[in-house]
Amino acid sequence: MTDTLAAAVGPDPLSGPASARVTPADVAKVKAEVLKRINQSAHMSQGFRLVNQADYQSSLAELRGKLKSKSFQQTDEGKMCKLMHDILTDDAHLAEYLDADIAQYLETNEAGKKVLNTKAMDFHGKNQVANAKLKRKQLFLMFKEIIQAQVELNTFAQRLKVAFGAEISFPPGAYGGIKSYSGALAKITTRIRNNDVGDLKDCARITVKVKKFKDLQGAKLFICGTEEFKAVASHQKSLKDRYQLAGTSSVLARHNVEPDSSGYKDIKFFLKMSGGQIAELQLNIPGMLIAKKKAHIVYDIARTNQDAFDSRQQFQVTTPEVLEKVKKKMDGDWFGFIRSKLNGIGPDADCVEGMIDVLKSKGTLIIEPKQAEALNRISKQLYAAGLGEALLDPK
Repeated sequence: MTDTLAAAVGPDPLSGPASARVTPADVAKVKAEVLKRINQSAHMSQGFRLVNQADYQSSLAELRGKLKSKSFQQTDEGKMCKLMHDILTDDAHLAEYLDADIAQYLETNEAGKKVLNTKAMDFHGKNQVANAKLKRKQLFLMFKEIIQAQVELNTFAQRLKVAFGAEISFPPGAYGGIKSYSGALAKITTRIRNNDVGDLKDCARITVKVKKFKDLQGAKLFICGTEEFKAVASHQKSLKDRYQLAGTSSVLARHNVEPDSSGYKDIKFFLKMSGGQIAELQLNIPGMLIAKKKAHIVYDIARTNQDAFDSRQQFQVTTPEVLEKVKKKMDGDWFGFIRSKLNGIGPDADCVEGMIDVLKSKGTLIIEPKQAEALNRISKQLYAAGLGEALLDPK
């Protein structure tokens, strides 16, 4: 009970010795907060998920049954399921979603398995472990709904394909465009630990590309007229239009927002599927999506230390995943593309290429102020060019 309440409402309402018994007075003290977290009707949320242990054990057994097939494990779905199972059953994997200092409490039990010794932790550590364990179960039980929502979202997008000749694509994910289980769990643990699984609204997601800028408005209004959008339209966050297409007198004007600091623009919708899951649809034009594909690696670098990048302070990228991504993405083709498509970018390209040469030769990626400035200019120019047809291949 203590762990569940602490996981739900955080450490403050239950401050005090972690070993103390929870009394009726303690429960009454946090009851209102717990009910508030469970009742998410005032917010655009998937809701707070209670875990039925019988359902959880049954679903876990079903997952294990699937993983008995070696051929299934080689599929994209199988790889996702294997990682999901590891996170659910292995504390060594769970530790990746906790503060770094908690890994010191990993011990090997008699069966040779790594387990977290929560008895040796302070209240903060116990609470964080309880929070992560609850969320991994909640997310696991929600994943079947996410898969179904993705299927429905794909069908929804087909209507735009028919009406506007749009193209459909999926962001990188586990399979079929779905946000990976590990990525979703990281978002509500290491990235925003105070968020619940109900705050995840981009696990089912899709990108719709219209052919011309003039088609954006028609496609936007088409989506606004659907039941899937109307179900969440009362929420401010249901629509974010970075192109600011709505006039000042339009009821949709409140959804106009500024482009992000890099200059990137899109129109992002949240849609409620029949099972109650909220899915994300991004609407955009060809040039901007090409710019996003090329500039996203700059974003990957910057967000490893956003404050240092924004203030042009030197920092080092140490995340193995990002280092591998930089090596793969910032290759000769990438530099050739920006040099051929962006006017006057040569000096900035040379500056960044020197940084990549050091990465390849020494294995270290240090972002100096001048390189951060060069990366920022490249990103901004890509997105500016993405508004037109400068990045498109000649017809």
